[in-house]
Amino acid sequence: MKTSGHRSIVDYPARFAEYHPSKSALVSDGVDWSYDELNRRVHRTALWLTEGLGLERGDRVAVLAMNHPVLFELLFACIRSGLVLAPLNYRLAPRELDAVLALSGPGVLLADETFHGVACSLDYSQRHLVHSLEQLLEAPEDARQFTGMGAQAEEPVV
Repeated sequence: MKTSGHRSIVDYPARFAEYHPSKSALVSDGVDWSYDELNRRVHRTALWLTEGLGLERGDRVAVLAMNHPVLFELLFACIRSGLVLAPLNYRLAPRELDAVLALSGPGVLLADETFHGVACSLDYSQRHLVHSLEQLLEAPEDARQFTGMGAQAEEPVV
């Protein structure tokens, strides 16, 4: 997407993958992704969010997690898909998280392993699946192969 001859943030992963595919894009917590790998991951995650979960432009993607490199993948996937990333403050009490979720109305809630239990205990999880953020790290290239990941409050965390 171009605006007034300037590239926007949505172009960054693809643009740098084109010009510097093997250079490191993100190095942190045992992750060393090249620009090409980041771009492929962003594309796959964008497909999972839109085709796999059925989210549409303007829908919100709530995330309850500590800082992690996969959040960059998720951020760019949301931008590329026209979705809105809604990070939640993990320091909030469950009652406060429920209030934030009720106000923001996300189409999906993603939680990392640290907060997956909390996420599954929220009122939101009684009506929607809570998806594990860690599964994005190990997900297959084809987004359609991991469309069913998620757990409701009464199911064990996978």
